[in-house]
Amino acid sequence: MAKYEDIEMLTVEEFMDGLDYAVKKKKRKLITKLKKEADKQYPNIKQENLKQAEKEDIDYNANQNIEFVESAESSIENTQRTQALKDLYTHIDEKPQKKTKEKKKHNLLLLISFALGLLYSLYIIYYCFSMSGSGANDAENIGIGIGITLIMPHLICTVLATLFNGLGVFLNKRGFALTGAILYTIACVLMPIYFMFTIIQAILSYIGFAKLKKKVYIPIDER
Repeated sequence: MAKYEDIEMLTVEEFMDGLDYAVKKKKRKLITKLKKEADKQYPNIKQENLKQAEKEDIDYNANQNIEFVESAESSIENTQRTQALKDLYTHIDEKPQKKTKEKKKHNLLLLISFALGLLYSLYIIYYCFSMSGSGANDAENIGIGIGITLIMPHLICTVLATLFNGLGVFLNKRGFALTGAILYTIACVLMPIYFMFTIIQAILSYIGFAKLKKKVYIPIDER
């Protein structure tokens, strides 16, 4: 007879195999005993009836095993569903964590272009105001006034270009960046002798515009 310590060392599979063997052995003994009693009481009983009885007994046991397995699988599935629901409500009850604000990386080329454009805009505005009315006589003042008038379209385009350039940098908008680049180009055309003060900003703005990521908008009904 097996000891308790030996049984404890068995795996679940080994234990179930042993149990199945013991049940089958017990069943054989019982069937043999019933056969003997049946032969004594009913000597004329046919052997086929005994085989049919054995087959029905085997089928019954097989059905019982299938029902047990299905019941176990259903229990496991219900347990998994229960755990999933617990996880769901646990996540719902938890307080949402505060998302750390991600620092937006600005386009370096657009930033350099904006800095140069801002410096040049401030310089040209200061230059125009300082030169206004600084002539020694009326003729010089008229000449200075004409010169400022000629510079004014270039100045306006440069200031607007710097403004849109800044919006493109800090909002990461391709449209603003492209508008700034075009205005820098127009400023170069309006005052060719000052092209060297805006051509660098225009080139940097075009390159920066090309490197900005294009956002893809998804329609509301497809989200």
